[in-house]
Amino acid sequence: MEKNGGDSHVVGDRGQAVLTDFKGTYPYRLDEKKRLTIPARFRKILKEAGEESLVLGWHIVDPCLVIYAKSDYDRRTEELGKKINQLKSNQRAFFRNWTRYAVDCTYDGQGRITLPPELMRIANIQSEILIIGNVDKILIWDPLTLERIDQEMKMTEDDYNELGNELLF
Repeated sequence: MEKNGGDSHVVGDRGQAVLTDFKGTYPYRLDEKKRLTIPARFRKILKEAGEESLVLGWHIVDPCLVIYAKSDYDRRTEELGKKINQLKSNQRAFFRNWTRYAVDCTYDGQGRITLPPELMRIANIQSEILIIGNVDKILIWDPLTLERIDQEMKMTEDDYNELGNELLF
């Protein structure tokens, strides 16, 4: 991979843009039409990368929603599809749910997208949300669900130090 001009994305091995600069947490309240506003900083990153079509879906691993640039979602889906063993029911179920809850979307002139009721139910989203940049994707969490999961993890400073040494150094 190589850097492509600015710092919001790199060019992957196959020449596709890979977004790499989503970060930060943005508390937000959905409007009466169940719309969220994608933070201006994230919209700028998407625009600079030529990515204005998005895919909103269920994270699958965590009880939250995820937004991918459409080209990134398509690339991941293609790679995942090649790895799935169709004879294994758990792999078929994983892939089915990866695509089952995915919705193509684009944001309007004010940067808003509408959350479908089914996805809101799956992620336990009511009206308060946290929009979290996660390097190459955007996560949408119910704040109470994230707080509960963080409490259940009960990671100590030593745990963080050990993981930091294992993953970063």
